[in-house]
Amino acid sequence: MRFPYRKQPNFLNPHQPWISRPVIPVCLFHHSQQVQVEALIDSGADATLFHSSIGKVLGIDLEAGRRARFFGVSGDPIDVYFHPVQLQVVGAGEPVEMEVGFTNARGVAALLGQIGFFDHFRVTFQRAKDQVEVTPLPHRG
Repeated sequence: MRFPYRKQPNFLNPHQPWISRPVIPVCLFHHSQQVQVEALIDSGADATLFHSSIGKVLGIDLEAGRRARFFGVSGDPIDVYFHPVQLQVVGAGEPVEMEVGFTNARGVAALLGQIGFFDHFRVTFQRAKDQVEVTPLPHRG
C-alpha cells in the first residue's frame, strides 16, 4: 500500500517551514485494547519504539517487559521495555505479532524501526514522489 509523505513543521530551516516525512497510520493491539497512532518509518532506528503513554492505553505493565538501554541521536541513554503486541498498518492487511519497545524518552512518539517493523514489511521509500510503499512480507514458518 502506498502512503503520501506527511508535511510536518520544519524547525531546522526557517526558510522552509515544512518537511515531508514517511508517517503512516498503524493500529496496535494488546489483549482487548487497541490504539491507532501516526508512526514515522525510520530505517535508522534499531527497533520499533513507542512512547510509554501508548503502552498505558493498551493496558501494558511497561516495567514488566524486557528492559534494554538505547542511545539515541543525542547520545543520552534511554530505558526501553519490550512487549509483544499486534501491529496493523491501517489499510494494508492483517495484524502481525511483533515485539516493540515502550519508553518515556522525550522525542520518541512512534518509530517503526528495523527490529519489529522491517522484519514484517518491505518498505520502499520514494522521496522524489513524496510517498512510501509498505508491503507485508510472507509469513515465515
